[in-house]
Amino acid sequence: LIRAGADLAQFEQAMAAWIDKAMDRASGIFKRWTQVVSIALGIALAGALNADTFAVGQRLWDDDVLRDQIVKVAVAKVDGQKSLPDTRQDIDDIRKELSIFPIGWGYGTNPRDCWGWLSKICGIVFTGAALAFGAPFWFDTLSKLVNLRSSGVKPEEKEKKA
Repeated sequence: LIRAGADLAQFEQAMAAWIDKAMDRASGIFKRWTQVVSIALGIALAGALNADTFAVGQRLWDDDVLRDQIVKVAVAKVDGQKSLPDTRQDIDDIRKELSIFPIGWGYGTNPRDCWGWLSKICGIVFTGAALAFGAPFWFDTLSKLVNLRSSGVKPEEKEKKA
């Protein structure tokens, strides 16, 4: 008020600028804390579920039968897809189908040596960081990937032109 020199319009502009700066700082602090909490929750969830990206990738790379089984389940789900499970039986069916996926704590999932534990920890941290991005990020990323794949001339059209 003293710097504005009794000019009400200048005082109003100075107050608005001060509030905008304070809100920008508060928004920045909130965004940083939200990111930290999201990453921590993602890592905690990945650790609780033993969702190790590296172990899952290695298992799918090595095990042809498991990979084919997961592809069959995914194709069947996409073909007969419902929006949400309706009954307890639907939930039990989903749980049974997901049981073939190599996640969760149990026999055969614990590492046996120091390098195995290091890989397990890195895989869980990687999964937690990926979870922190959230569903909208992954939906947009996958949508762009599908659009990239579907752009250009279809293979059948190339053969017809030839």
